[in-house]
Amino acid sequence: MLLSQENVQNLRPPFIYDFVQTFEQNYGFTFDNYYKIVNDTSSMFYSFSFLIKHLLTLINSHLPCMTFTIKGLNTTQRFYFYIELKKIDISFRIIHSTNSNSYDICINTTNIFSIPYFKTTPEHHIYSHHINIFNHFYTSIENTSHITDRYISVSLYNFLKFKTIFYNATISYNNYLTHLVTPCMQSAMTTSQKNMDDSSRSDVLLG
Repeated sequence: MLLSQENVQNLRPPFIYDFVQTFEQNYGFTFDNYYKIVNDTSSMFYSFSFLIKHLLTLINSHLPCMTFTIKGLNTTQRFYFYIELKKIDISFRIIHSTNSNSYDICINTTNIFSIPYFKTTPEHHIYSHHINIFNHFYTSIENTSHITDRYISVSLYNFLKFKTIFYNATISYNNYLTHLVTPCMQSAMTTSQKNMDDSSRSDVLLG
């Protein structure tokens, strides 16, 4: 959802006090199992963690808003958020609440479901290596709003879809580099070893 500053400046930010409790009630396991993966292939959250599912579902239900604050988390629980949000490139701030003397997680939700529009940066190595896959995706969401030339705002569904495409494309590209570099390294090592052997042989003959 594309939001301008004028659209959101008067919106009251939501504060969530029972994130952990509702997480455990909804999924039937403790929050320490935040990393468990959604295995339901019919779900838009398939292959994402239950923490991501719970969080983004809540955020999506409160949009539009500028920020989304989760209160009442301990240090370990905040670290769980750091691990999972880093995977999907969503940042947050830790804010000290003087009223309760606790630390809260605050997520900037203005245009939170935005993704790179690689067509304007065709030099991007992962995009250029999987250009057909990315362009097919962009074609399927042509009516989305541009935040800038390089970013577009999409729905939660397409945000997750893009993250999956990008993740798989990154793995594929890294594998490509590995198979490309390994023979080169082996060739360089062989040449280096041959030069060392030739040098040793010369030393013996000259000695």
